[in-house]
Amino acid sequence: LRTFFFSQIALSPSRFTKQAPSSHSGKMAQRTKILGLYAEMLRTSKQFHTYNFREYALRVTQQRFRENKSLSDPDSANKLVEEAQKQLELLRRQVVINSMYAHKRLVIEDPQAMA
Repeated sequence: LRTFFFSQIALSPSRFTKQAPSSHSGKMAQRTKILGLYAEMLRTSKQFHTYNFREYALRVTQQRFRENKSLSDPDSANKLVEEAQKQLELLRRQVVINSMYAHKRLVIEDPQAMA
């Protein structure tokens, strides 16, 4: 198996020639960008100290990305990416504001209290 893999690399003419980017690589770049944005929004949502804010932000983020999962129009996808980037900045500001205020952890957040 290893020999086959290395022989395919060695025989591949695309290694030595520069090719114009195909639409497939553009779609993959867009997909990578969207998945990175999704992951960053989830990470930011998890930084809320308040349980209700945290769960709401996670739920809304997941819901919005799932709704547009099968979107194929590049123009509307670009608009949604721009909107998601604005939402990410908004989330970041809200996390900072949320961290400024003291809060008690809810019973649902403490696994020992539930046992």
